[in-house]
Amino acid sequence: MANTSLYNTLFSNIPLVMKGGSSKPLDILALLNMKKELFIMIFLNLIIQVTITFYIMMNFNLFRQDISNGKNNNGNNSKLNKIMFRILLFVALFVLIFIINMPMPSWMRFIIFSFISALFGLILSNLKNIYGVEIIKAALLSTIGIFLTFLFFGIALVAFGIKLGVKTLLFLLAALLLFIITKIVFMFAANYSNYTKSFAIIGLSIFAAFIIYDTNIILRRDYQGDFITASLDYYLDIINTFVNVLHLGGSE
Repeated sequence: MANTSLYNTLFSNIPLVMKGGSSKPLDILALLNMKKELFIMIFLNLIIQVTITFYIMMNFNLFRQDISNGKNNNGNNSKLNKIMFRILLFVALFVLIFIINMPMPSWMRFIIFSFISALFGLILSNLKNIYGVEIIKAALLSTIGIFLTFLFFGIALVAFGIKLGVKTLLFLLAALLLFIITKIVFMFAANYSNYTKSFAIIGLSIFAAFIIYDTNIILRRDYQGDFITASLDYYLDIINTFVNVLHLGGSE
């Protein structure tokens, strides 16, 4: 589950309005005041979308193992069907993420965003079987804390004049790609369960960096009222952070 920042950087014609940050706290306060309406819309949308995902995740269960007529339905055919269905969900998810970045009215993008959030809820619906409801709630609260911490850290970087650009983005994407490839290799070629927490720590570090990067870009770019693009990047950061928090804190 990657971040959409590369797409936005390469194909967006929305200009960056700040060439650098500022070393004066009053300047960053003025910038935040100028961006307050955008941030209000971003966080309102984030609350709505995370609520959709969490509600569906907690109230639907597409991958549970049912036992009926003395037979376990998690046989080879059942496993294959679940894998294929999960693949279809991921394909639909990536198609919607591509579509939402195309020019269209904000209300239409909001609807597509809601479908993306619902799909994530379905994909993550099996987590409560693995970790339990209480651990999921604790992980969600921890994720919110992590997100706010690195959000403020990202604001601080802009306040001290630190500008993150395409090189930073490419480095983060390379790290994410290497992380995904290594994780897949360990899943198929090694005892992945022995390294779950190690991968979770690495994943948390990568997406914490993405939160900082996205905050830096949001503060420096003129989004012209486009809160959907900014909130989608934050949403993907939150979902990936949440999953890694579960892997780190939950029992196997």
